[in-house]
Amino acid sequence: MKNITITFPDNSTITVQDEIRPITLLSHFSDGAKKAIAVLVNNELCSLHSIINVSAKVEPVYADSKEGAAIYRRSLCFLLATAAHRLFPGRRLLVGHSLGHGYYYTIDGDLLTATQIENLQSEMQKLVEEDLPIDATHISYMEACELFEKLGLVETRKQLNYRSPSKIKINVLEEFADLYVEPLVSSTGILKTFNLLPYHEGFLLRFPSHHTPEELAPFEDVLEQKDFRRQLVIDELQRADIPINFDAVIGRGGLVKPLEGGVYEINTLMVRDTLSGIAMHNHACNLGCLIANEIAEKIDDCRSFIADPGVVDELNDYARISGSPLMKRICIWHALNQRAIARRYAAGIGKEYEDLNLIICHMGGGISIAAHQKGRAVDANNALDGEGPFSPERAGSLPASDLIRLCFSGKYTEKQLLKRIAGQAGLNAHLGTNDVKEIIRRIEDEGDEHAKLILDAMIYHVAKHIAAEAAVLCGEIDAILLTGGLARSEYIVSRLRRRIGFLGHVYCFPGEDEMGALALNALDVLRGKRLAKVYT
Repeated sequence: MKNITITFPDNSTITVQDEIRPITLLSHFSDGAKKAIAVLVNNELCSLHSIINVSAKVEPVYADSKEGAAIYRRSLCFLLATAAHRLFPGRRLLVGHSLGHGYYYTIDGDLLTATQIENLQSEMQKLVEEDLPIDATHISYMEACELFEKLGLVETRKQLNYRSPSKIKINVLEEFADLYVEPLVSSTGILKTFNLLPYHEGFLLRFPSHHTPEELAPFEDVLEQKDFRRQLVIDELQRADIPINFDAVIGRGGLVKPLEGGVYEINTLMVRDTLSGIAMHNHACNLGCLIANEIAEKIDDCRSFIADPGVVDELNDYARISGSPLMKRICIWHALNQRAIARRYAAGIGKEYEDLNLIICHMGGGISIAAHQKGRAVDANNALDGEGPFSPERAGSLPASDLIRLCFSGKYTEKQLLKRIAGQAGLNAHLGTNDVKEIIRRIEDEGDEHAKLILDAMIYHVAKHIAAEAAVLCGEIDAILLTGGLARSEYIVSRLRRRIGFLGHVYCFPGEDEMGALALNALDVLRGKRLAKVYT
């Protein structure tokens, strides 16, 4: 046996035999109001369950310190990985970039629904309530290989190919494990503050700042993401070895104010309006003009543009009028993709877009339908705010009286009801998923009649709104174009054709190519085929 001396921050000491674990020393730290989540042992960061077997100075690490905040974040990531393994075994959890006080995640395979993300958060909270120990241990190389293969952690298993030690250190939470990456908290009960937020194709794992470890850090306004997102673009260009030397840079137009369709050269007024907060919605597309402008400014003789933003408004006078003077109809729709598809179709038949009457239906998470009359979209639904047919994620038009009664029922907050219009609505609300492939599988493999009823109802309403646009064009229709991700579904397209085929020829352009559409718009201006418009 040997004696070791433990020295605390106030220079008091204790002597113990052989070894001791830091978790038994917490009462010796002077700040009893806070609980240490790790320790510094001779300035080395260690978990509370580590072993101290030499004389050492031991200092507490709290969650409100820089080191503590990093430990808390790593531990939350491990908690998330454990919960994801429980709910989605065999599917790979992919971490992307950091965003504010959070990390962006996706899950390999099909997109997660809002309900699935809620279930994932509930599973994490369950683990927290159980206050389970998080242990660090050593296992042999072969044991590690077998363990990660069993858990389906393919990429983690591959990492072992680059490791030579006979013993592999891992973190363990019940049946789940991962490679050890610096210390984590000692138990799940410490990780009480977090949130999962649906975001783009995945979700954000939000965590507190070290200043207020008991509260979630506020989620930054989308405009505050500008520098981060611009740097992502620069980094991607550098990784691809593409010189940052362009004739033009074009970004997605934002939702600032209604505009006529076309290509707009970015000017000071557009930048100022975007930064002023007058945008109709707080959406990431608002950053398009800002990022394009800032990149172009660093390049000699480089121009910057936006094209066909979602707020393109060319509605005829009748279309703007609703049944209440308190509310004027507006349109926020898939203008960029619809216009690109229209020009593509026109080029394919040897005509100009401006010479055709078209009905175009974009089917994705939201569904927008527009009547294009000789180069102008004279009628379109507000697909973002909930107008028109319901979609995989949006409610579409709803019975107004019922909606008002629901608002005043006291059952839901404003935020909750807005989610019931966009996000937790449509197929997602009825069937618990926005994955049309999964719904069709249920119908065809399991004979799910309820799923069939709901999906067929969505198709019915899409067809009805397409037919309504025929009235806008007085029946003078050159073609009906279907586009968007759902246009890949033979189930949907075949049933739509059956209902709308009498109106005219129906053509399908599956998917969307908004990046390509932006590039072609910029090229048209640079080649003199089109004039850039002035934002006023």
